[in-house]
Amino acid sequence: MNSAEKRISPRIPVKIDVNFFLEGDYLISLSKDISPDGMFLCTESPTNVGRPLELSFKIENMKFNVNAEVVWVNYRGPLQDKGMGVRFTEMNIKTKEMLLQAASRVAILEAQNLS
Repeated sequence: MNSAEKRISPRIPVKIDVNFFLEGDYLISLSKDISPDGMFLCTESPTNVGRPLELSFKIENMKFNVNAEVVWVNYRGPLQDKGMGVRFTEMNIKTKEMLLQAASRVAILEAQNLS
């Protein structure tokens, strides 16, 4: 079974800046997509599977501080495909709903801007 078949929820393609600390360094990555359960972070140097991360990002006017765990890593391909898939941990239902609603609105606006 590939990773797409393991997903419980569909991913929303949306690009947002995501901040996190990794080994003492403050890093900024760009998301490729997001779901209620996690997101893909584009980065040339992803960390190891199983690594916990504290993510901070803003969608529209809402700021999210989220605990996550790296669940898979891709070291190959073009930059937009390199990075890590993270699963959100300890996120309540209300926060997930707010995150998805905001991400959906941003994704619609991004798609309209591309047309």
